[in-house]
Amino acid sequence: MEALAPSAESLLHRAQLNATLSTLRRHRPRVPFFRLAAHRMPTLWTLYRGLLQASPTLEVQWRVGAVFRKFRHLTSPQATRVQLLTGYKWLGVFTSAKHGDQYWASVLDRYSKLLGAKRKKELTDAALYDEMEWQEKLRNRPILTGGILRPSKSNKPLPRMKPQPIHVSMMIRRRRDARQRRLDRSEGYKEWKDYLSDERDFEERLFKQSKGSPPDVEFRDPSWVKNADAHIASVMDSVRREEEMSRMKISPELWAIVKQARREKIANKTREKERERRGELTNHAKKRMRQGLPAHLISTRGKTGVDRDKWIKDPSEGGYAGKIKKASGMKLKRDVEHLENNASPAALEVQEEIFREQSRRTAALDRQR
Repeated sequence: MEALAPSAESLLHRAQLNATLSTLRRHRPRVPFFRLAAHRMPTLWTLYRGLLQASPTLEVQWRVGAVFRKFRHLTSPQATRVQLLTGYKWLGVFTSAKHGDQYWASVLDRYSKLLGAKRKKELTDAALYDEMEWQEKLRNRPILTGGILRPSKSNKPLPRMKPQPIHVSMMIRRRRDARQRRLDRSEGYKEWKDYLSDERDFEERLFKQSKGSPPDVEFRDPSWVKNADAHIASVMDSVRREEEMSRMKISPELWAIVKQARREKIANKTREKERERRGELTNHAKKRMRQGLPAHLISTRGKTGVDRDKWIKDPSEGGYAGKIKKASGMKLKRDVEHLENNASPAALEVQEEIFREQSRRTAALDRQR
């Protein structure tokens, strides 16, 4: 075995090789490269500030900031290296133009003119995008419906909103999940307490049966049960507070908010009906007109009944729709037929002009055929 052992010269040579190669070994940092000061300081203080200070015009400065904001979330070392090399290349170009290089100065002058038009376009697009986001936010903003979200073990009394804010929904869900986790822990503590009781009874029986020296007892110490009881008591305290929250009464302030929302809802529906009577086709009217009869009514009323239902759902209260609604016993807000029969001469003249224009267009279409 001693003959197979390496010699002292071999061991010394191995140690020398290890000392030489250990300095060349690659060391991976424990944090990403974009959080290291060795990357951030040269990039921000040397490259970025250098580009801004050497930029010949404001348009070029704006472009430098836009490019850095575009690639600020790069996490690939290879892709980041490509962008850094491009940045240092442009830094050299800016520096040369600043020190009197006429060629690069003319190139940057033309580039600045192109950026002026591009900057205006991007600012306009950004303004339009912000406005679209704002309109979408207004379209989907929560409104009070006039209802109340009743208290439960996961929430206090809250006003009903449509659509319900996501943070309210997630709050209720998190509380439900936390309540279930607490109950599961309580069951585990109760099971441990039963195990401790069994061990204590076992030690008691051993103590009674021992004729010599008494055995060492461990689970007769009350601290074991006290720890489990403390955990169970904390869970029961949480359950008690949840029960109190589920029995909370609606405050007068919340009632005032809900009643005001109901008044606003009635006023809004009244304004909507008034707009429909003036001839505006609202979303509610479109939805009502698209809603047909159930299958069993279609089979019993036939085509005449289906057509009659369509006229009844029409928002108009004049003409044939008004007659159908009157015949069906519907109460109309105003007698449109009476207003049509007792119209002023100016209104009758406008009506005749409309009829003449319709007749002229119909005759022109017939001639084209």
